[in-house]
Amino acid sequence: MRIISGKFGGRRFDIKVPPETRPTTDFVKEIVFNVLQNIIDFEGKIVYDLFAGTGAYGFEALSRGAYFCCFVDKSPKACEIIKNISEKLGLEGKNYSIIKKDVLNFVRRHSESGLEKPDIIFIDAPYEKKIENNLLNFIKENKIYKNEGLIIIEHSKMINIMPLQGFEFINKKEAGDSIIDFIRCNL
Repeated sequence: MRIISGKFGGRRFDIKVPPETRPTTDFVKEIVFNVLQNIIDFEGKIVYDLFAGTGAYGFEALSRGAYFCCFVDKSPKACEIIKNISEKLGLEGKNYSIIKKDVLNFVRRHSESGLEKPDIIFIDAPYEKKIENNLLNFIKENKIYKNEGLIIIEHSKMINIMPLQGFEFINKKEAGDSIIDFIRCNL
């Protein structure tokens, strides 16, 4: 894994990716962050990296100035990878949290977490689960976003993300077999 830009830009991590994890490629990450740099300033933002895997989206956001990232993944191996990278980067505990939990359960019980609502949510669910629309509904029902917050969903071309009232699609990019939808949340 490589961090592309920011204060940790150029740092590489040789990690053994668990077989159940589909790591985000540099190509996709560059597409996402090229769009985001024209929409939002990461400085001081709260970020959630759901289905974090190696934490690629969250670490990139932290490198670009995000204040805090909550990494959520149910895989103990993924959580260990994120912990190791956090330590190698010298991140302070106040700047990140690693939650080993099923993402849907985390979202349903968010109010119990004590975590601040995010400015940006990255979602990169396993394609075969096809849970993106359900997850968006849970995020909306539980109001796990700030007004004008952003949700970035990387998903299979076989999935159509359904629009929800108050969620505005502001951009869409294709990358191989993937689609990346950029959604602005309005209360």
